[in-house]
Amino acid sequence: MRIIFVTMMCLYVIATAEALAGFCGSKPKIPLDSVEELVRFAPPVWREASAPQNGGDDSCWQPSARADAPLHPLTSGVRVFRGHEPDSSSLVYLAFVDWRLADVEVRIAPTLLETSRLTKDCALGLNGGYFSGHKSMSLLVHRGQILAEDAQGLRRLGGFAYPSRGALSFDFWTGRPDFLWASVVNKRLLSYPWPVDPFSMERETGRAHGRSFEALGAGPMLLYAGVMVDTFALEAFDEGIRPGSPSPRTAVATLPGGGLVFLVVDGRSKASRGMSLEQLAYFLQRLDAHAALNLDGGGSSTLATFGHVLNEPSGAQERPIKSALCI
Repeated sequence: MRIIFVTMMCLYVIATAEALAGFCGSKPKIPLDSVEELVRFAPPVWREASAPQNGGDDSCWQPSARADAPLHPLTSGVRVFRGHEPDSSSLVYLAFVDWRLADVEVRIAPTLLETSRLTKDCALGLNGGYFSGHKSMSLLVHRGQILAEDAQGLRRLGGFAYPSRGALSFDFWTGRPDFLWASVVNKRLLSYPWPVDPFSMERETGRAHGRSFEALGAGPMLLYAGVMVDTFALEAFDEGIRPGSPSPRTAVATLPGGGLVFLVVDGRSKASRGMSLEQLAYFLQRLDAHAALNLDGGGSSTLATFGHVLNEPSGAQERPIKSALCI
């Protein structure tokens, strides 16, 4: 047993060293203009997060954040960048997270709360899935418990649709992120290699997916295995999410080698038009994302750090939402 324990500790130390090496390395390749780093969180230590002075200290242990950010404990392996995407004339906020050095959880508001309030104790907070009134319309799994299901029985094309929709799941044992199409059938979480026909009974043929410790559904899927996919109709979405129009967007993606990306695109303003779903997918593909999922957008699109909003939500103020991702 001692040999097994020592071996596991060695593997953990090696993985942590590799992760920190990537975190402390140079700026990731980002297909944006005028890129600036807003936040860098190092391994936990109390430090005042302030704007770099005298040209800035770009060492691994010096976080850079807006000068009005409060004193807070920093969290491992998080870097946030902002830049301008010229093709869509949009401001884009990108948060790179090493999931091996960070705990990710799904937050659910008891009623509705702004993202910054729901994730006020989180190094990063990102708005989550869809909702209607005070009810989540997207899959939510927290600590292995299914708290909400994707919307079912939707009126589409003169019939009723029962879709399997895109979701981000975190493995129960390893915490590794994984993208899948999922549905809850008879209180069981089922997964699919491709979304099933929403007007058939194929949902019941899914594979039991019992390894999800945390999971967030939304959709549609944007990238899968590095390829842009169009599952808008199969996931039974309608024009309410404005797929072809420039809009504020929120997405989450994975990179080869273990990176997790939170993305917010500002929109509906002179400074930033926003993106269509196709533009969003193409941008993430240029970022070399392996898989990517669209989340609730529009006025909901918000990226925050310890209660401080980093982007400029449309509508002049933050929209209360039902769910969020927290680092």
